[in-house]
Amino acid sequence: MLFVLAWSSVSFNLKEVYNPVTKAPLPMQAATRFREHVPRLAEPRYEPLIDRKEALAVARRLVAEHARHADLP
Repeated sequence: MLFVLAWSSVSFNLKEVYNPVTKAPLPMQAATRFREHVPRLAEPRYEPLIDRKEALAVARRLVAEHARHADLP
């Protein structure tokens, strides 16, 4: 447990050490790959397009859809 805590500290403070050492034995996706698919807004939105309840309903629907597609219970 202490090693996990120490290694997370390395990830926050020493990226130049953490990234190559962690990528060697474990497959990792670059965070920039995700950012490439997020569209940029011309102006920031200060109010959400949908409220919390609507967002929760959408999330639940998408999770259920993914579970059906992946044959999960």
